[in-house]
Amino acid sequence: MNTRILYIALLLMTAVFPVKAQFGIGVGYTSSIHRVTVSGESETVPADGMAAGVSWETRLYKDFSFRTGLMYGFEWYNESYNYEISLEEYKYSIININERQTEHEITLPVQLGYELEIIPEILSFKAYAGPSLYLGLSSSSEISMFGAIDMAFKQNNFKGDSEYSYFPYDEEYRPVMTEAITDASMLYKRADLSLGGSIGLVIIKQIGLELGYDFGMMNRFRPQQDGTYRKDRYYFRLNYMF
Repeated sequence: MNTRILYIALLLMTAVFPVKAQFGIGVGYTSSIHRVTVSGESETVPADGMAAGVSWETRLYKDFSFRTGLMYGFEWYNESYNYEISLEEYKYSIININERQTEHEITLPVQLGYELEIIPEILSFKAYAGPSLYLGLSSSSEISMFGAIDMAFKQNNFKGDSEYSYFPYDEEYRPVMTEAITDASMLYKRADLSLGGSIGLVIIKQIGLELGYDFGMMNRFRPQQDGTYRKDRYYFRLNYMF
C-alpha cells in the first residue's frame, strides 16, 4: 500500500468533515508493544507513554457517529542490565549497559462510533472502530556502557544520524560494542498505520472514559533494514466534550 496515497485519502475524509460537530479534549496513558524480528529471532519490548489532543465528532444516523482529531504522543523505554565478560587481565568482569529510546508522534484517527444510552442523559456506552495514521516527529535511541568499557552512543532513528564516544578498549571487547551498537541503530519509517477500536462510558454527555487498542499494520523498518518491526498500542483516556 502506498503510504502517500493513504495520507491523501485520510486527509480528504477529514477535509469534508461537517462543520457542526462536538468538540472535545482528551488526555491519557498509552503503552506500546514493539514486535521486532531480525534474523529469525523475535523480541517484544514494551514502552510507556502519555498522549493528549483534541477531537471532533458528529452524528451520522441515529446512534452512529464519525470522529476524528489530532493527538500528540510521547513514549519512552528504559532498560538496564549487566553483561558478564571473562578477561583475566582486566579488573572488571561486569559491564553495566543502559538502553533508552524516546519517540514523539502525532495521530490522526478516522473512526465510526456507536452509542448505547443506558440511563438517559446520564450514562451511555460508546464504542469506536477504524484506522489511525501515525506520523513520527522524532525518535532517538541511546546506549551507554560502564565498567571495563565506557561508551556512549546516540542515534536519530528516522534520519540515521549517530554519534558515539568511548574509552580506549582492547580488541577483545569489540564484539560486545558492535552488538550493542547494532541493536540500537535500527532505522524506522516516520509513517505508521494501525487498525483498532475502543470502548468506554460517557457520563452526563460530557465526561468520557475510554479504553482502546490499535494493531500496527505496517513494517516500520526502512527498506535497508532487515527484518520486521510492528508497533501495537493500547491506551486509557479521559475525555471531556464541550
